[in-house]
Amino acid sequence: MKNISNLRHLDGSKLSIEEEQNIINQNETLKKEMDSCVSCGCETIYPKRMHIDYRFYYVEGAGQLCKECYEKIYK
Repeated sequence: MKNISNLRHLDGSKLSIEEEQNIINQNETLKKEMDSCVSCGCETIYPKRMHIDYRFYYVEGAGQLCKECYEKIYK
């Protein structure tokens, strides 16, 4: 496997293949970290890192709800 990226350390040196793979793995992990419903515990469609201003069914002071729980509670 060749190191073909343009990623570099702050000092300008190239990243090793292992360092690049570590970054890729961390990004994949972050993509998979989804928030769960505080009521039923199911996985929601929102990543944990998504700001609450861009989510539906988020209740400040309580947390993220799935659509079904939100509708049961608030409708």
